[in-house]
Amino acid sequence: MWNRARGLGESSPRRLDDPLSVLVVEDEWLLQWAISEALSSCAPTVSLASDGASALRALSAHRYDVVLLDLCLPDSRDLTLLSAIRHRWPATAVVMMTADATPDVLDGARQLGAQAILPKPFDMDRLPAVLRAAHLDRPQSRKRADGAVAAERELRAPRPRR
Repeated sequence: MWNRARGLGESSPRRLDDPLSVLVVEDEWLLQWAISEALSSCAPTVSLASDGASALRALSAHRYDVVLLDLCLPDSRDLTLLSAIRHRWPATAVVMMTADATPDVLDGARQLGAQAILPKPFDMDRLPAVLRAAHLDRPQSRKRADGAVAAERELRAPRPRR
């Protein structure tokens, strides 16, 4: 795994217009490099993983705003990795990329919570905008209001007597 960072302050509060922290999960090194270069203006932190196991280790070690995930990897050739990421890191946006954009794959990825699906090849110039939109549409931003309502209900609920 390779990481390029230019001083992203993790201790300060995050805002939606802050630079993105992106994990790119792609096994083709040339595509990894091209994506990293395309994201250099909007994502000062771009980490690269070439398989599912490396991606899970990276996600365990660092908080990412967006994961750009290839469907076909050496150790994962279906939506299993997407499912694991959605389960363990539900607040992280996931954008899928695939050369196998069949209706079944597209429907499955959407049902599992992918914010966007990019069919390969895709326009690298549009990639920063796609990732920014996915970040803005991530589950965390949609669930903030629901979480506040749930916390408020819990505070109002009578406590059981012992």
